[in-house]
Amino acid sequence: MKVALVSLDQKWEDKASNMLRCAELVARAAACGADLVVFPEMTLTGFTMNTQLSAEDPVQSPSLTAFSALAKKHGISLVVGLVMCKGNKAANTLVAYSSAGQEQARYVKMHPFSFAGE
Repeated sequence: MKVALVSLDQKWEDKASNMLRCAELVARAAACGADLVVFPEMTLTGFTMNTQLSAEDPVQSPSLTAFSALAKKHGISLVVGLVMCKGNKAANTLVAYSSAGQEQARYVKMHPFSFAGE
């Protein structure tokens, strides 16, 4: 299995630009024969505490939909870090997709970085 690990230099709080960059990197990894691409924590926003911008509905998330479609389009498994709404708070979440674009696992960070108010 070939794994591509991405150290992404995100554009601060710019989901659209970062999603375009992720799409480019997934296409490149797939062309190089990678089976799995692993993105960093808070992939689309950088490590922001602006949860009104970063947090998405865990059921109807445009980012989840986009990463699912990206996995399916390139036939490659993905692991991404996103921020999901959890009640009136936000949850630092990892989501794994199969090469068919199906969500395989979701993990919510259990021990947030309390010094930053996460």
